[in-house]
Amino acid sequence: MSSLIKTTMIIGIVTVILFSGFFVFVKTRGNERTGDKLAMQDDSVAYETEDGKMTAGKDIPSDWPSDAPLYPRATVEFSGTANSLIGDGGTAVVLLSPADLQEVKNYYKTELPDQGWTVKNTMEAQGSVIYLAEKEGRTMSVTVTGTDGAVQISLGLQMKQS
Repeated sequence: MSSLIKTTMIIGIVTVILFSGFFVFVKTRGNERTGDKLAMQDDSVAYETEDGKMTAGKDIPSDWPSDAPLYPRATVEFSGTANSLIGDGGTAVVLLSPADLQEVKNYYKTELPDQGWTVKNTMEAQGSVIYLAEKEGRTMSVTVTGTDGAVQISLGLQMKQS
């Protein structure tokens, strides 16, 4: 397994863990720092500090790029966006689909290039696939895993700050 794919997998796992930990932090510690802004509504939360802001919930982020494909027969299980003022921002979306596993893998295999993404690496193992793609200074990782009828699609998008 290449070091780039290992790094992408680690970043994806760490992102999910951080967003999960963020929910716990917000629910247990709240807004302790002066000037921090916390907003909770239904299934979403937003937290803003002088270093940037983070949102998490169960809706596709409003600024999700139209050229970053979302599997059409899937529901959002989690979404999160971190917009740092001191580094690159990123977004993660986790989808769940009742579709055929191979159908979802094929969708991303063709849809990423069709949307202008250059697939830099592909790794398949034990029925799962990870695509790492780049376009116009952005990096996108797509992980498709599961079984027929219970397919999880994890999407990570890193945006370069201008």
